[in-house]
Amino acid sequence: MRVFTLHLFHLDRSRPDRFNRRTTESSMKKIMAWIILGGVAIMVPLLAKKLGNLPEVSNFASIHVYNNRLYVLDHKVHIDLYSLKPFRYIKQVSRYGVGPGECPTVPRITFYPDHFYLYRNGKCMFFSHNGEYIKEFRIPNPNLNLFAPLGENFITEQSSYNKTFTNFDLSICTYKEKEKIKHKKVVSIFNLPNKREENKKYGYRPFAEGFDYYIFEDKIFIADSTRGIFAEIYDSEGNRISQIRLAYEKRKVPEENKKRLRDLIESNQNWKAYDNIYFLDIPEYYPAYHKFFIGKGKLYFLMYVMEDSNREIIVTDWKGKLLKRSYVKTLIPTEGILCEIENDKFYYIFDNEESEEWELHVEDIK
Repeated sequence: MRVFTLHLFHLDRSRPDRFNRRTTESSMKKIMAWIILGGVAIMVPLLAKKLGNLPEVSNFASIHVYNNRLYVLDHKVHIDLYSLKPFRYIKQVSRYGVGPGECPTVPRITFYPDHFYLYRNGKCMFFSHNGEYIKEFRIPNPNLNLFAPLGENFITEQSSYNKTFTNFDLSICTYKEKEKIKHKKVVSIFNLPNKREENKKYGYRPFAEGFDYYIFEDKIFIADSTRGIFAEIYDSEGNRISQIRLAYEKRKVPEENKKRLRDLIESNQNWKAYDNIYFLDIPEYYPAYHKFFIGKGKLYFLMYVMEDSNREIIVTDWKGKLLKRSYVKTLIPTEGILCEIENDKFYYIFDNEESEEWELHVEDIK
């Protein structure tokens, strides 16, 4: 799982070189929108399907769709839980704090057939899909960034930094209370850091190379845009099952897009508050893909390509066979988008400036 007037930034203190961003757009409730292509105004139909409003959400961190439910992870350290069919608000799950079922920092989330799992800084919590708190436990080393169940074991990630690279090691580990954690290294990923120093300031990139990793059906899925449209799948014992690599065309960021981003970001008051720490570093080329998603037997790569407000999605099977190149039409013709893919449906958040409410929209991936 645009005509812009304002960008809001929220500093991710765990990665000082990155911001989480949400955007506020001008009203686009009408079925038509003006898209400027080559200096010519063209009327383009936008076929967005609105599922409902999200007035309960105060501050997005991420969205997730699983088993007909929408889970909105809020920066205020809770989850807003919705039913999709019919669309309705169910409840708030977890909250800020250190007590049972509470979390002091924004956690990560993983879904399993009969529960979901929140974890961060050594605290691991189990909830039913309907948001009922089940249990929790703590691990002795809170610096393990990821500690999620993988079969009978766990997966963990540790990182180290130097001036050139950020090194991430993924490991499968066994853990029993009062016993030392035993690691079996799976893979190392070297990711060029986003930050670049200039006049004692750190560079902030609105979009940058990176990697994602997930647990799905007791397998580890890793995607790395530094190596192109690339992904690997490992089993629960750390053995590589397959490697996916597709050819792609490296695309330059158009000058008009650079100017638009620069004007929007630099005019924002939140950005100005960090002007003495960061400078805007817009890259010359887009990364190979924007976001990576997993489905039953399928992988989805959301691209940066935007043609007439269409977003390209490349779909492969788990062995790397290209299944299709699809396009979804959204109300958000910009690089960043808060979205999710589940069962060949593309869900995304649209900030309706006219109603001053967030909306959940969905498009079929055909």
